[in-house]
Amino acid sequence: LVAHLAEACRADGTPHPMVAAMTACSGAWAVTLGELRRWSAARAHGGQAFVVENPPVFEWLLQRLAQAPPEHRATLICTGGFLSAAGLRLLDLLVADGTEIWYGGDFDRNGIVIAAGLAARYGDRFRLWRFGPEDYQAAAEGAMGPPLSDADREALLAVEGPLVATARAVVRGGVAAYQERLVEVLVQDLLG
Repeated sequence: LVAHLAEACRADGTPHPMVAAMTACSGAWAVTLGELRRWSAARAHGGQAFVVENPPVFEWLLQRLAQAPPEHRATLICTGGFLSAAGLRLLDLLVADGTEIWYGGDFDRNGIVIAAGLAARYGDRFRLWRFGPEDYQAAAEGAMGPPLSDADREALLAVEGPLVATARAVVRGGVAAYQERLVEVLVQDLLG
């Protein structure tokens, strides 16, 4: 799912009219791989694309962004969990244009593995978005997430790169925590 792209170009280099229309009405678009294969470029507002893992978080943020003037609507993408070929194609196009990918997800095995994969793929164009150890603490505080299994702990301890500190914090905490607990902070980031 994608909302508020600054621009996308068709293979012939002409602007895609649907992108402008969806951004103007603050709508989201479930862009297919077939559609993305017809794009030659994509550009995010302000050179930043904010990526979330969960559709409910995406929907809530999109509703809040709809209240902002169009020029202040950040590019927002939802992976719906592990990235599909379409999701990777969209992010590849954005990164090729110089976009920074700001990723935030659930503080569990899958969310951290997804982030670690994106960090490895996009290198210096990848940023953690409210996905550090202190964010885990905020999301876990007062919540009763499911306890980690031995397999979860093992996978988290194997994480390398910029997600090491977050993965270790989750292992120490012993329970998963969810991005939904941070939506107020996330929306302030987008509007600020």
